Amino acid sequence: MNILHIISSSNFGGAENYLYLLSKYQKNRGHSLFFYKTDVKRLTFLLKTFENQSYTVKIKNSVSPFHIAKLLKIIRKNRIELIHTHLSKASVLGGIVGKIAKIPVVSTVHGMNNAKDYRFSDYLIAVSEGVADNLRKTGAKKKIFVVHNGVEQKCKDKKEKFFEDSILKLVYVGRISAEKGIFFLIDALSEWKYKNWRLTVVGGGKDSCAAKNFVSQDISLGLKIKFAGFQNDIKPFLKAADFVILPSFKEGFGLALVEGFSCGVPGIGAKTGGIPEIISDGENGFLFESGNKESLYGTLEKILIDKKFEYWGQKSFETYLTKFSIEKMGEKTLEVYEKAISDYFA
Repeated sequence: MNILHIISSSNFGGAENYLYLLSKYQKNRGHSLFFYKTDVKRLTFLLKTFENQSYTVKIKNSVSPFHIAKLLKIIRKNRIELIHTHLSKASVLGGIVGKIAKIPVVSTVHGMNNAKDYRFSDYLIAVSEGVADNLRKTGAKKKIFVVHNGVEQKCKDKKEKFFEDSILKLVYVGRISAEKGIFFLIDALSEWKYKNWRLTVVGGGKDSCAAKNFVSQDISLGLKIKFAGFQNDIKPFLKAADFVILPSFKEGFGLALVEGFSCGVPGIGAKTGGIPEIISDGENGFLFESGNKESLYGTLEKILIDKKFEYWGQKSFETYLTKFSIEKMGEKTLEVYEKAISDYFA
């Protein structure tokens, strides 16, 4: 199949990593891939191995006649059979072009976006049931397929040793911003009566300085919390932790939890968005009420009482293999493509 991926990135994040992994799977399956994308150096580097042809542009106006004309030329020249869009501007642009070119357009929705951003797309892939529900609530009338994100296995060997020296080691991986719950987490841990814990924060973002300043005001807190910044390789941080924790107030999926699962590291997550679709409470991790300190404390104290770390770790690894591998994501995405083409040309 000749597939045109369109993405309107401003930086490298979840959507870009998703495109990289999906492209890797699709190339290995023998498909021809073409990319129309903004200039994000890391994404350009990662996609280079898989591309038949890549076009790097600036997508500021999603209905630009320049982009529409250029894309129509690319579609004709390369006999594109399907357009797959990623992020809102790309989805408006790709949707319009698909209508003109008369080929199906599939859009992946990664977060709690409004359905109007995908009004020109023919078929929607939501990365969680939570995202799908939000699309319906905001007016989506078209077909929505739920395909959970897959990840590469981060560790060759799953984690075996937990809770060493009776220290509960937590790792947060992701963007540092208020909506991700990082300030709530730091504040809650600082007041928790059990003091033998450590938190590593892996990632960057607009609120990084504020979070560091908050911690630096308390010397004892500064000894327990480490800011590692953005890391290309998060494997060492995952394997050093007993749990990956995601305290988000709003979360489309919860990729960091799945990355932890691929190393056999269980998760702790807020009951929001797609997180409850990843964590089975008491099996591969634990859930708590978003923004509720007492609920978080109850969860943490249950962990310290039960101490079934090896069991939770094994269950998390099994969950990764059965639900969240690249192969699972890739297979289900191709099924959506086949359905889209079949329906479109019926």
